Amino acid sequence: MGLLVATTIIENGIDIPGCNSFLFNLAARFGLHLSYQLRGRVGRSDRLAFCYLLVPSNRILSSDARKRLSAIQEFSDLGAGFRIAAKDLEIRGSGNILGGEQSGEIAAVGFEMYTKLLEEAIRELKGEKVEEEVQTSMNLGVDIYIPRDYITDENLRMMFYKKIASATTDVRLDDIRIEMRDRFGALPANVEALFHFVKVKHRAQQIGVVSIVREGPRAILKLTPQAKVDPTKLLQLIQENPNIKFSPNGVLSFPLRAQGTEVIDQIEAMLLQIAA
Repeated sequence: MGLLVATTIIENGIDIPGCNSFLFNLAARFGLHLSYQLRGRVGRSDRLAFCYLLVPSNRILSSDARKRLSAIQEFSDLGAGFRIAAKDLEIRGSGNILGGEQSGEIAAVGFEMYTKLLEEAIRELKGEKVEEEVQTSMNLGVDIYIPRDYITDENLRMMFYKKIASATTDVRLDDIRIEMRDRFGALPANVEALFHFVKVKHRAQQIGVVSIVREGPRAILKLTPQAKVDPTKLLQLIQENPNIKFSPNGVLSFPLRAQGTEVIDQIEAMLLQIAA
């Protein structure tokens, strides 16, 4: 029986298949990636191996240190490297790629938002014009929902609500629609209306509509100053229809002739008429 005393140099790939016990001193001081590599020095043969993480008993561990130790304990199965890397990214944050700062909690903004901000920053550095993305809100007072008797499991139903809400393209919406049809059968009218509603919302965002609200028998569309609207089409529409009003602050108002989910069709038709 031999005893190997070493520094972190052994994480570089020293292979001792016969070693089945590892004492990791001051484990809380090391990063998650390094800890994972060091732990991998044991268990490299068919012998049962053990890795003991040693931490001082008289010190309070930081929140990040506890997260790292917990991750090392949890992800012990074969092929856990990817999950370790993802957890490390979550704990440390992905940093500021465009500068010297390499810290931060990525969960504060979310990875999708971070990559979006990063893409915009790169385009600005290249001198490209970055248009502010419009987040359209729509309140039409129509029945758009997933019936309980269509997807009975509440968690599964909520999962599809989230999928539909987070879809940023019509192609993605079509994929979700096909998935629901394959798993649960033909889509009820309310679900079809939900998909149509989100597609119209996408079109409104592309044009530059801030909000679409139903107020009694009329629809109110609020446009951004940079909205992609054809002034000629808009002027002609107002001249031909006295009931359509447009104010200098970018608010378009028109009567709603449709009822129920057909209101969505009328909103879509109006967007098509004014789009540049």
